[in-house]
Amino acid sequence: MIKVLTVNYETPDLILRLVESFRQYHDNEIIIIDGSNPENYEKTKSNLDRFENIQIHHFNYNLHHGPSMAYGIRTMDCDKIMVIDSDVIIYKEFLSKLETYLDPELYGVGDIQEVDANGFNVGGRGGAIGLMESEQQTGIKYLHPAFMLINKEVALQWPMPVKHGAPMIETMKAIHKAGKSNILKHVDWVFNDFRNENKIYFRHDWMGTVSRVGGYNLD
Repeated sequence: MIKVLTVNYETPDLILRLVESFRQYHDNEIIIIDGSNPENYEKTKSNLDRFENIQIHHFNYNLHHGPSMAYGIRTMDCDKIMVIDSDVIIYKEFLSKLETYLDPELYGVGDIQEVDANGFNVGGRGGAIGLMESEQQTGIKYLHPAFMLINKEVALQWPMPVKHGAPMIETMKAIHKAGKSNILKHVDWVFNDFRNENKIYFRHDWMGTVSRVGGYNLD
């Protein structure tokens, strides 16, 4: 069973846009981890009332992206989790296609990037933190959490996402150090839709939430 995990912080319009587009093609349960202020939380609830099979887990403070994902991974009742950023728009049915790549032994599938220990790009395809470059060429494989499908039981065996501009960095460093990067699988069409103009399955508005509520937290 696949459930969807997304994080919302002060952007009820973005989460509505995601849900509206996703519901055109899929009826999977959506779990929203929300750290918005009371006004924006109420707007989110009101906007989503007409949709079925949605749970909102609200915190009265900003839990941050990584810890919110960690909470979802630990608490969701399913075997596979589709993690999607709130500033994504779905263009086409994709889950059945993406699931074919997710073998039982894998951590997850999606766009695999090359980053350094701080989460900055070293592979020339755009990094986990924006499009910045780094001189430290460590080449850690980084599964980008904006659009990734993971096996929950495998994910629970590794460090959880953290408060960081690249929230999967501790997970990916641990996998890299253990020599287990083969449990991450790159999917070309996910990379295409992240980076190229001719998008097929989804669009991701890079830093959609960050541009509204402030910068990355790197500590």
